[in-house]
Amino acid sequence: MPVKQGKRIMPEEIKSLVELKEAFDKTSQEMKALLDKQATEIKAHGETSTETARQIKAVGDRLTQMGEDTKKFDDRIKELEAKAQRAAAFGSGAEGETINVSPGLQFAMSDEYKNARGLKTDIFTLKSFHRLERKAVTQLTSASNSAGDLIRAMRQPEIVESTGRRVDHIRSMLTVTPNTDGVVEYVEEIFVNNAAAQTAELAAKAESQLTFDLKQKSFMTVAHFVTSSRQVLRNAAMLRNRIDNALIWGILAKEDHYLLYGTGLNGEIEGFMVNSNVQDIGDLPTGTTELDHLRRSIALARVAEYPVNAILLHPNNWAEIELLKGSDDRYLWVNVNDGGIPRIWRVPIFENTAITEDDFLVGNYQLGCNMWEDESANIRIAEQHADLFIKNGVVILGEERVTLTIERPQAFVKGSFAAAA
Repeated sequence: MPVKQGKRIMPEEIKSLVELKEAFDKTSQEMKALLDKQATEIKAHGETSTETARQIKAVGDRLTQMGEDTKKFDDRIKELEAKAQRAAAFGSGAEGETINVSPGLQFAMSDEYKNARGLKTDIFTLKSFHRLERKAVTQLTSASNSAGDLIRAMRQPEIVESTGRRVDHIRSMLTVTPNTDGVVEYVEEIFVNNAAAQTAELAAKAESQLTFDLKQKSFMTVAHFVTSSRQVLRNAAMLRNRIDNALIWGILAKEDHYLLYGTGLNGEIEGFMVNSNVQDIGDLPTGTTELDHLRRSIALARVAEYPVNAILLHPNNWAEIELLKGSDDRYLWVNVNDGGIPRIWRVPIFENTAITEDDFLVGNYQLGCNMWEDESANIRIAEQHADLFIKNGVVILGEERVTLTIERPQAFVKGSFAAAA
């Protein structure tokens, strides 16, 4: 909007300025065409022709002259810019002088004209014209200010996990039964067999003892969660599936630990290696091997009338057993798999990293215990946690509720390969 009448840019100045800009654009296009022609000649013949070099020099001289003409406008334009800015801010120029902000002045103050004053384009500057006669315009490199942005990294589609994930879990050895009652009760039978021959006619016969003990086991909740934004779940299609799998695997891995080493306190179930009624053969006696120790453990369970159906070992201990050698440097044990299942003393081996190295557990995992599920491992998602709803956040929760009952603890024998004191 015009303000009080004051000094104006002369029409001839505006006309010259616009004509200079138009001439500059036309000459720049002419230079670009010549440079493309030069690059083609260099590629085909290793050098540019004399005529092309002459034309490039002639056009370069014209652009140089335009640059000198443009400099004549610099002082005048700077003065007008300052006055126009004051007029826009305060409504008047210096000492009451005002400026009519004309379209020509708006053009003079524009970024396009400022770029034209420097006579810069995206392919060359005037300072380098004298070096263009026998050189390519630009040497492309992988730098970020050259052709580097065109380089795309090869993305491997697979997500590489930082650690391997356990495939087999302890629950695969057990009988797992659904239960929705919240508490599992079972009756443990205690039988003292005093059966004996009658000493004489009319003599008193032996009396045995049979008692029953009602026991209860509460369920253990194993759970964890991750927080995510709704946007990333929507935009990264595979992310939700990765989160679900990681949560389920984490629950089952922690379940393995509790089935073996759960303390029975603070919401944990009581695991096999902690249960005081499970038979304990102890550490490895001096002068014996791991093979001896396992065979005696199998016998201990068998004497309690429970034939062993599996031996749980850490992979490192199983490797040590298979590598045992005698004094003649021959292997003591040559393992022959039956249907792909490794066996020792006719009993299947179950390798698992859930059990601590040097610990082992032999037993009858079908007759001696039961695992109960009130809620199998599952995934739930919610937005109402804390203030996530107003932040477009979600919580993804994995959870299960299980318990373990060891009804016949004599069916199991725990021990260690650590050397006995």
